[in-house]
Order: sequence, then structure tokens, then C-alpha cells
Amino acid sequence: MTNREQKQNDILAQCIHDDSSGELNHDEERIRYAERQEHCVRRAMWLMALLAAFAALALGYSVILLYELPSYQTQLINHVIIVVGLASLTSLLAFAGFWILCKHRLTARRDEERNFILKLLSDRDKKPSKNP
Repeated sequence: MTNREQKQNDILAQCIHDDSSGELNHDEERIRYAERQEHCVRRAMWLMALLAAFAALALGYSVILLYELPSYQTQLINHVIIVVGLASLTSLLAFAGFWILCKHRLTARRDEERNFILKLLSDRDKKPSKNP
């Protein structure tokens, strides 16, 4: 979590105490869910990238070091490695698209909450003080 996000969270915590409608709690839960989803997709992307790299290394290993095996065996091994590599690259692209969607959702949720907080703060400032 960056320093800016920490400051925003501190302001949010203060505003939650001032909110009587409970809408900020609901918005905070939605943001936490979006953050968890984005984090999960990012981890899946890393996993697919590692699997694709492993497949590339395995293909290089099989081409260079398995030349002594009969060609039908190396073709089968290479085919399996290529299928795993292409599947992981395809999944990586799909996860990357979904990650971009998650980032946009998270940004939209934060903007909605920021607007609500600004409205809450402006309403609080408009209330007349009871102390003379």
C-alpha cells in the first residue's frame, strides 16, 4: 500500500465515524473486495508467466539435450511442452485483460467513495454549529 493510499484510508476511517447512513461501510467493503480480486488476478498472471517461461526453458532443453531420443518421443514431448506454453500464454493474455478491468472497477469504486466523502464533508461543513 502506498503512502497516498494510506492517507486516503485514514481520511476514510475518520469519515466512517461521521457517516450515520452506513453507506461508507458498504462502499469500503466493495473496495476491499475489488482490491482482493485485483490482487488475485495479479497473482494468477504471475503464475501463468512463470509457467510460460518454464515451458520455453523446457522446449529449449528438449531441443538441445534430447537429440539422442527417437524422433517420435521428442515430438510428443515437444508437443506437450508447446501446448502447455501456448495455454499459459493465452491464459496470461486473458488474465491481463481481466486485470485491466479490475483496475478500472477499483478506480471507479474509489472515485465513487471519494465523491460521497466530499459530499459528506460539505454537508457537515454546512451544518450550523450549536456552540456560540
